[in-house]
Amino acid sequence: MSVPENYPVLVHCTQGKDRTGIVIALALSCANIPLEQILLDFSRSQKGLASQRDTMVKEMAKAGLDPSFSDAPENVMRDTFGYIVDKYGSVEEYLETKGFTKVWRERLKACLTASDEGRQE
Repeated sequence: MSVPENYPVLVHCTQGKDRTGIVIALALSCANIPLEQILLDFSRSQKGLASQRDTMVKEMAKAGLDPSFSDAPENVMRDTFGYIVDKYGSVEEYLETKGFTKVWRERLKACLTASDEGRQE
């Protein structure tokens, strides 16, 4: 996601909210999107996946999981960010420990945001 030549990029997982949600939330954080906006974006997954919920619940049941695992409540992502900050000090430090250095984070931000030159008033 940090290399423009790789676009378009597809991020997905089985349910379309957990691993996908975390990857996109971390990417948005790299782009300096406020946490509250990231949480709102994640919580929209609940509505977006509503038409698939019955299928998702069945998949979760096969894995022995409660139907609530098919949901995408805001507090799950809030708790995830809270854990990252508590354990690593910041999202940036967490990503650094995973090898996603400042250079790569800045490249990602550049891919996800418009420069001032490209903005129209």
